[in-house]
Amino acid sequence: MSNIVKEMNTYIKMVSDNIVKEKSYQSVHDILQAHPKEVALFKRSPEDFDLSNHPEFYQDLFDLYSNSGDMPYGTMKARDGDPYEWIQDQLMDEILGKDNDFDPHSGSDYDDDTGVEYQDDNDWGGYDSFESKVSKDLDN
Repeated sequence: MSNIVKEMNTYIKMVSDNIVKEKSYQSVHDILQAHPKEVALFKRSPEDFDLSNHPEFYQDLFDLYSNSGDMPYGTMKARDGDPYEWIQDQLMDEILGKDNDFDPHSGSDYDDDTGVEYQDDNDWGGYDSFESKVSKDLDN
């Protein structure tokens, strides 16, 4: 009888340890407070922040949004949308504010190689089109 009692106690301890280890966040703010490093990185550079590099942070947010019903089912299953992108958008609203103008999915106004701002106004240096500029350059 003592072996059965020991096994039961061991089992009960394992189950209770797992229950204690599980995190149950009540809100996004709880998760943000539990992950200050990720929040600081996100605030510093939201366009460069990659949730896939922070799996625990992502999983906590994913669990909260999917269990609360906030995340659409198709996005949750990656059928209609990308869950990483959806959560990134939610972080934008939560951390930077709902009326922020920053869009991480839009193109930048800067050339990636040089960091110089470019203008898309068809300014070909006095030429009518790109083709006329190229042909002039080829003639030289």
